[in-house]
Amino acid sequence: MSGIKYDKEILENVLHTLENEKIRAEADAEARKLKIYSALPRVAEIDAALRTTVFDVIRASFGKGEDTAALIARAKEKNTALVAERKKLTLPERVVGVIKCKNPRCITSVEREIVHEFVLADADKKAYRCIYCDHQAK
Repeated sequence: MSGIKYDKEILENVLHTLENEKIRAEADAEARKLKIYSALPRVAEIDAALRTTVFDVIRASFGKGEDTAALIARAKEKNTALVAERKKLTLPERVVGVIKCKNPRCITSVEREIVHEFVLADADKKAYRCIYCDHQAK
């Protein structure tokens, strides 16, 4: 009987740990998304528009007196165009306050009030360079 209780305690601890890791991972993903949205505001607009297409399809499927197939086709067309635009977005030339410089000798490591600023160094490699120390960030 004590062996079963011990096993339940281990299981509960593991489940609790996994739940905490899941919550932390979701928070990290949300923070990364917000950084992307601040650097590329159009991505936020496209994502919001993509979320509305779901409601357009739902509305069309419950609509009366309207051509449901045509409404769904328009929603699909809109969605396809938004996804294509999202894939074509380019990296910004300058990023301010989004990436942090990892160089311990950089002025931003010493002077905390200086805003981290990077310029696009290589668009193919998606690499940015710190404007203060030229350290490369990816």
